[in-house]
Amino acid sequence: MTSPKIPDKKNCPESQFEAAELFDEEGISSEDIGMNENYPTGWLGLEIDHRRLFEAGQDGWLHPSPAGFTLGRECFVADPDQLEKRNLIPIRVVFEPKKFPLFGNGNGCPASREDTPSAQTNGPSAFRWLAPIPLYAISRLQVRTPEEKARVRAMANQLSNVCLPDADFEIGDSKVYCNLPYPPRPGNTTPVELPDHIDATHGAMAMSIWGVPHVEPWLVALQKALSLDEIATNKKVAELGVSWLQFPWFEHQSLSGNDENSRLWKAAVSTMRGPLRNGRSAVAIAESIARLADPTEESETTERWFRQTQRIAAAEETVVGPNANEVGLAIQLVLFRPNPVEFRTWISQLSFISPATLWAAAILCGWRHGYRALDKQFRGGATLREFLSTQSLVASWCGDRNELLPEVQRADLTQERQEGCYSLSWGNRSILRKRWK
Repeated sequence: MTSPKIPDKKNCPESQFEAAELFDEEGISSEDIGMNENYPTGWLGLEIDHRRLFEAGQDGWLHPSPAGFTLGRECFVADPDQLEKRNLIPIRVVFEPKKFPLFGNGNGCPASREDTPSAQTNGPSAFRWLAPIPLYAISRLQVRTPEEKARVRAMANQLSNVCLPDADFEIGDSKVYCNLPYPPRPGNTTPVELPDHIDATHGAMAMSIWGVPHVEPWLVALQKALSLDEIATNKKVAELGVSWLQFPWFEHQSLSGNDENSRLWKAAVSTMRGPLRNGRSAVAIAESIARLADPTEESETTERWFRQTQRIAAAEETVVGPNANEVGLAIQLVLFRPNPVEFRTWISQLSFISPATLWAAAILCGWRHGYRALDKQFRGGATLREFLSTQSLVASWCGDRNELLPEVQRADLTQERQEGCYSLSWGNRSILRKRWK
């Protein structure tokens, strides 16, 4: 796939990347702006505080203010929203712009990476970026002292749902530019926002990897699903005898015309998307699922499942049965233990659960819980986190997906059998290795 052409900025007034000329009266040197021979060419710089970095470590994205980001071009620019508090640690961040998604606006115009040539060659320049920035685009972090570095790492380690970027963490005191002039932003531009359901999609993808059975046919189904190949995925799960298992990140058709199991599963996916639903009781959610799956209340399977769910909630019955309905049992596992850390205890307690049931339940658990609050133990290494961030963005994006990602992020997901294990690679980088069971 060839790289998309970047339109001339004058023909793209709503571009997410706006250029600015920022001048220092006395000029600058390479030492002033923190240039380092190890920094990537064309790097962009921003100073934020550790709290902002930790927020990004939850869902994998730095989110812009209404005015967007002002990013220094091979220099560091202070975040105007950064608070001056003694307990906040300033962190200078180096970005690789080649990893920025090519967010398009309503006219399909991708974000421009062109800047206006500086009228004063010895002055720094900056960009205005009106879109979220992925955490994986960070290549370096810089703080002033070893003590600050130790504090940042210690605080991050204490948070179960915060992953710091896989970046070099250095000690330094590079110059940071503050209160620099910036041309007014056109009134018709607004920052790009991530899709509403990206967090649910991200969580479902992460849990699909954690819960997949370590048997080749299921691993192949996982590879097809994460490659966003809906036709091949549906064909594979049908071969496995679980055609009702629809992955939440694929677009779903109407519930009408499907068999009872498929309708019940799709109703659960529709009802349980995202953590905003976590405040409702298990019975209330189950009733919504049942009514959506069977609005006429004519399905004996759905009604029997709902009544059983009520009895389980009232401690009149337990979650049982190697002979239980696979779909209904998968939904019940999530209803009664929606938190993934608690959910995983089902594995040891209910060893008779079929692989299909457990995998479907894990996916639904991630869909309901979301990625933002997901414990580190379910997130994997840096390369896997980067892959999941890109795939969840593409899967949930409502616009043109073909040019959403830069070329460096468009590698295929391939599978390989190795001695004693199964592996998935993204381009030439391994993201997953599962031992056979």
